[in-house]
Amino acid sequence: MHQISGVPVVDGNGRVVDVYSRSDITFLAAATDAESVITNLDLTIQQVLSSEQRQAPAEKDKLHTVNPRASLQAIFELFADVGFQRVVACDEAGRCLGVVTARDLIDYFCV
Repeated sequence: MHQISGVPVVDGNGRVVDVYSRSDITFLAAATDAESVITNLDLTIQQVLSSEQRQAPAEKDKLHTVNPRASLQAIFELFADVGFQRVVACDEAGRCLGVVTARDLIDYFCV
């Protein structure tokens, strides 16, 4: 089972524009009744990310990108220095190539 804490959000050209993370679904917990939950579930990702009710993302949930040629050491240092959980690897045009998480690095080094 995958432990997904966030996914990149891309525009029509595949360029990464944001990250949709667990903290972005906290509005469901704030719902006071079933009708509010259903209304909230009808929102699009774009509406949630642009909502005035969206809490500023914690540093670990902000969008962080790396060049696909970044070394594992450089990524590990970013995780250690900044304390975030994932980086999105993007090509020169900003298109998403994949996501590297702290768990990926742990799994890689502990194999």
